[in-house]
Amino acid sequence: MSTHKTKPSDDDTDSKLAVLTSIFPNYSLDSLLDVLISCNGSILETKTLLDGADLRSSRPDGNASFGTFATTEQQIKPTTASKQITLKRFFRDCEGTESKPSALAIKKQRLETKGKPIHLYDPDDVRSLLPCTLHFGVFPKELADRLLTTMLKESETWEENKFNMFDRDVSSPHTTSVYTDSAAIFANKMASYNGKQIKNIRMFNADMSEAKEMVERIVNTEISKRGLMPYQCPTKWYSDMAVCNRYSGPKQSVGFHSDQLTHLGPHAVIASVSLGVTREFRLKNRDPSKPYAPISVHLPHNSLIIMHAGCQEIYKHAIMPCPLSSVMTDTHPIAGVTRINITYRMYLPSFTSEKNPKCECQRPMILRVCNPANDITGNHKLTPRYIWVCGLTYTSGKKCSKVEFPKFPVNKSLKFSYP
Repeated sequence: MSTHKTKPSDDDTDSKLAVLTSIFPNYSLDSLLDVLISCNGSILETKTLLDGADLRSSRPDGNASFGTFATTEQQIKPTTASKQITLKRFFRDCEGTESKPSALAIKKQRLETKGKPIHLYDPDDVRSLLPCTLHFGVFPKELADRLLTTMLKESETWEENKFNMFDRDVSSPHTTSVYTDSAAIFANKMASYNGKQIKNIRMFNADMSEAKEMVERIVNTEISKRGLMPYQCPTKWYSDMAVCNRYSGPKQSVGFHSDQLTHLGPHAVIASVSLGVTREFRLKNRDPSKPYAPISVHLPHNSLIIMHAGCQEIYKHAIMPCPLSSVMTDTHPIAGVTRINITYRMYLPSFTSEKNPKCECQRPMILRVCNPANDITGNHKLTPRYIWVCGLTYTSGKKCSKVEFPKFPVNKSLKFSYP
C-alpha cells in the first residue's frame, strides 16, 4: 500500500489552513501546511495531532489538555503521543527560522496573480492591506454559543431576499432578517431596503444587545486609531440596526456587492459578526480595470470583521460557496454546517426614510457609490461620488429617469490613513 503524501488542491488547502489558523494561531502557515499534507489533507487528523502536540506543553503536570478533539491525556493513543514530541520540536525549530512576508510583498503578489485570490489569515495583514480590521474571540465563549443558539432558532423564520436582476426576479441563496433596538423604527417601520419599506423588522433580543455593546467598544477603539474619512459621521459609532443572514450549508452564499448606503450615509462603518461554521469572505476592487487579485479572509466562529469607512466605496464583498470536502469538513458542534452572520449598523438620523429623497414615482431612492474611490496604484486618494437612484431598479427592473448626485459636508478635522 502506498504511503505517498499528496498535497490537496490550492483552494481546498487555503480553506483548511484558514480553519487551522483560527484554532492554532501560534503556529506558522508553513508548519501547519506540512502537518496537513502529512495527514493527507484531513483536518480531523491534523487537529487531533496538533491537539496532542500542545498537550504536554500546555500544563506543567502533563495531566490536562485542551483542543477540539483531545480533552484528556488518556484519549491520546501511545503511537500519537510518540509523534507529539517530534512534532513539537519540529514547530519550535521551524518557528525560529521562518519569516513572514511583508505587506509590500503581498501587494506585489496581488499585482502578479491577478484573478487568483490572496488568502489572509493574520489580523495584522488584514489591517495593512484592507480598509478592514479582523478580530478573533470577540465575545466570551458562553455568550458566543448562546447567541448562536438563539439566532439559529430565530433564523428558522427568516426569508430569502427577492430582487430583480437583468429583468428577472431572483431570490438570494440564503435567508435574512432585519433587527433594530430603536422603538421608533420598530413601531413606524422607518427603514427601507432595496427600495422597499421593511415591514418585518424585529427587535434585538437580549443576546444581540449584550453582544452589541462589546462590538461598539471595539469599533470605536478602532475608529479612534484610524481617524475619520472625509464623509464619515464624526459622532461616536453605535448600532441601532442589524441585518442578519443565515447560510445553511456550503452552497448557500451571496454574490459580490457593496452594501447600500441609503440609511448609513457615505463612508459608513459596518461591523460583521460570524457565528457557527467558518466561511470565506472575499473582497474585490469595484473598478474592473484594476489588476489586483481579490482578497479572501476566512471568518471562524466568534469572530468580527469591521468594514471601515471607505470599504463600500472601494470594494465589493461576497460570501463564497465552497465544496463540502474543504472548509465544511470543519463542522461546528452547535451549528453543524450553518453560519449565522450579524452585521451591526448605525442608521444616521439625517438619513431616515422621511428625510431621504423620493423618486417621481414616490418610491424611496437608494444611495449608492457612483465611482470607485481609488487610483490605479491602489492608493485611496480619489473622492468618491455618490448617486441617488430609484428603488424600482431593484424591485421590478424598471428604471425611473430621476437621479440625484448629492454633495455631502466634509469633516473639518481629519486624521485618516489607508494602506
